[in-house]
Amino acid sequence: MYYDKICAFKAATYMDFSWCELIRKIPNLSMTPNIKRLYLGFCKNLVEVDESVGHLDKLEVWDLTNCDKLEALLAVSR
Repeated sequence: MYYDKICAFKAATYMDFSWCELIRKIPNLSMTPNIKRLYLGFCKNLVEVDESVGHLDKLEVWDLTNCDKLEALLAVSR
């Protein structure tokens, strides 16, 4: 059962956390290597994004619109 849950994350291509006021940090996303679209717009309390996002080779869209408190991208580069 645990393996099935991990496989589900590996198959994910889309994540939308837009308007989520509870998110403060985007954690390590290395278990989701097929993400193409990551929406984080208007996450008012987001302050940090893990550097693993910079290693998502298939990432095409990354929306950080109005994430005004964002302070650290932890060396995210592409």
